[in-house]
Amino acid sequence: MMRDLISERGGRLITRGNLDGIACAAVFSERYPELAVRFVTSPPAAVREVLGGDAPALVADIPLTDDMVMVLDARGGAVRLVDHHPTSLRSEHAHIDMGRSAAGALHAFLGDRAAGARIAAVADVHERSESALVRSMGAEHGRDRLEREAEVLDLAWRLNVEDDAFRLDAARALAEGRWPSEVPAIVQRCEAVRRGGHWDKAVDAVNDRLEVRGGVGLLDLRGKRVSLHGFGAAALAEAARARRCGYTLLLRGSGSTATASVRAAGSGALDLGRFVEEFTHVHGIGGGGHRASAGARVPSGAADLLIDRLVAAAC
Repeated sequence: MMRDLISERGGRLITRGNLDGIACAAVFSERYPELAVRFVTSPPAAVREVLGGDAPALVADIPLTDDMVMVLDARGGAVRLVDHHPTSLRSEHAHIDMGRSAAGALHAFLGDRAAGARIAAVADVHERSESALVRSMGAEHGRDRLEREAEVLDLAWRLNVEDDAFRLDAARALAEGRWPSEVPAIVQRCEAVRRGGHWDKAVDAVNDRLEVRGGVGLLDLRGKRVSLHGFGAAALAEAARARRCGYTLLLRGSGSTATASVRAAGSGALDLGRFVEEFTHVHGIGGGGHRASAGARVPSGAADLLIDRLVAAAC
């Protein structure tokens, strides 16, 4: 098995540097505290990292691509991918679980452990997954606690997006079973982001432009140059929840196309990934996603129809 191979021959984790990737690193480090973790920014970078060594590797929170399928199949099980992004591609060495965060999927793949359960639940909440882990950890610690911990970690990593040393130190601390709010370095960076005012400025910018239609919080930035300071979807979700919206829709673009980001802001029953896939199959250029978050690219003329369809589906 892959777990035995990593234990016997050493190995490494290759993951992203966002909240979910840091949580993946914590889950991995709890089981393999002496093994390396590499943070990458894209699927091509993950492929290059895999090809740069012969040791076994786990790849997490990286979407399955054609190039990655080739690498997985060529390595014959010495490299495994664990992810949650929807894909039509297949490999016997890829484990795709769209019902959780990547950290939640990795936690299940490596085997349930107490410390990993905490941070995987935080990642599941951040990814708007209503997993069994969220339900059990929420019952034990409170759903509000999970939401707060997700916010602390999500703000902290954004202070310096190039700082992989922080990511690794944070993951190792979280692997010990601590919450993000119990790790001084995470708390300090979170507070620095808040003091910098960028989060508040992003939420204020959203509130100035947010339109509520039915149960949808709509932020239409087509043709507008508005900075959300790197917090776009998160700031929109914060503002929309305050107005009791179940879903959010962020539109950007100019000219002939528009991009849409759709997220659950509450616990609604609508499967956004399926909704976007069905809409773009008829009216769009492409799109898809998870149950609680999805994205699409549509012709400009179809963007208003997308708004109307989402509002109708959310009612």
